Amino acid sequence: MEEDGFKIPSSLLKQLDECSSGGFVLFSFDGKGNPQVHSKSDDSLNAMAVQGFISDWSKAMSRISVDNTTQILKNKINDEDTAEEDSQWDESFLDDDEEEF
Repeated sequence: MEEDGFKIPSSLLKQLDECSSGGFVLFSFDGKGNPQVHSKSDDSLNAMAVQGFISDWSKAMSRISVDNTTQILKNKINDEDTAEEDSQWDESFLDDDEEEF
């Protein structure tokens, strides 16, 4: 590996540009784990459009993450409540004065 780490080849960025209709934004990490952003747009209108799309996508991903975390926490609380109810039921199944079969 190079001393500076991996970098996206410029030939790949040129191919992305050729395949896009107006531009692109590519987020990646280099060989050292540092975030990288590569972008190209044909004009300011396309640049603003892709910026808006990135913003909306980021908000949607954040919302999904919050929803998933909320569901995980609800499931954990429900599991703990069920376990607590089960242990209370087990403890109260026989009263002290009842005989065991």
